[in-house]
Amino acid sequence: MRSRLFGIKVKGRGKRIGRETHMDKEETPDKQGEREKSEWLEVCSAILMSFAVIATAWCSYQAARWNSRASVAFAKSNSSRSFAVVSADEADRKMILDVDTFLDFVELYDNPSIAREALESFKDHYFTDRLRRAVDAWTALDPRNNPDAPRNPFELPDYVVDSDIQARAYFNLADGHSTEARDYIRQSNDYTLLTVLFAVVLFFAGVSSKYKRHAPAAINLIIGSLIFYVSLLALSFQSVY
Repeated sequence: MRSRLFGIKVKGRGKRIGRETHMDKEETPDKQGEREKSEWLEVCSAILMSFAVIATAWCSYQAARWNSRASVAFAKSNSSRSFAVVSADEADRKMILDVDTFLDFVELYDNPSIAREALESFKDHYFTDRLRRAVDAWTALDPRNNPDAPRNPFELPDYVVDSDIQARAYFNLADGHSTEARDYIRQSNDYTLLTVLFAVVLFFAGVSSKYKRHAPAAINLIIGSLIFYVSLLALSFQSVY
């Protein structure tokens, strides 16, 4: 009796469970709509995360490349500046030698008892070519009687020291490399900022999939999509290296 009763109960319970399972399989239109919304949100989140991952990787790569290029430019700038200092020191030594030689020449030049042939002989023996050109141009202006003449030949454009020109060229080259390096650093910083923005997009896209309610998930997706659009627009204006 107990077994029959027990069997009836089990059999009846099985029928009830079967009916309940069959009813669960038959979704209502509301549940089906909710499920479709969830699936669409998951698809949109996955697409947004995929594009954000690619953009983040690209920006990180470009930031590293531009930073490396800036390091090379700074190295070139330092090298050029070192050559400029060496050339400037050499120019100073040459100018000091010319000044000492010119002072000795002035003593002879101011002495009326010294013949012109002696002055020319002094020039031939002790003057460098650059000093000779400058002194000849200076004496041609008759500095004794001409108040408009320069006080010394070193103020004339005829006096040119090749090492000084070379030093100026190296300094200009160093300044140019420094300017380039600063531009490269700025470009690297722009890509770093974009990397952070795309990482924020990844955050919003990832968080949206954790919500069970559709409204918060959709809001996070919209915010992430807006940030992604603005960042992608800014990325389109960046230089590529």
